[in-house]
Amino acid sequence: MLRWSLLAGSIYFFAASTDPVGQRSLVKAALISGTVAVAGLAIVNLSTDFHALSSGASLHVFWIETCLLLGYLIWLAVLYSRSKRGSTSQVDLNHGRQTD
Repeated sequence: MLRWSLLAGSIYFFAASTDPVGQRSLVKAALISGTVAVAGLAIVNLSTDFHALSSGASLHVFWIETCLLLGYLIWLAVLYSRSKRGSTSQVDLNHGRQTD
C-alpha cells in the first residue's frame, strides 16, 4: 500500500515540476500535500517506539528521510515564489502583454 502511494506521489511531483509556471495550481497542491506529509512523518517519528518493532531499527534513518523531503519542499517553495515574481515582472515590463 505504501509503495503505491509513494509511486502516486512521485508522479504527482514530477508532473508539477515539468511546467511549474504553467501549472501553478499543481505546484501549490504539491506544496500543500508535501507539507502535510512532512508533518505526518514527524508525528510518526516522535510517537512510535521503533526499537519495540525491531531491535535493529534506527530512528536516524527516518529523520533523515523526513528532513530530505522537507528540504525538497523548501527548494520547491523558493523556486515557486521566484517563478511567480518573474512572470509578473515580465507582464509589467511589457505593458500588460506577456512574451514567450
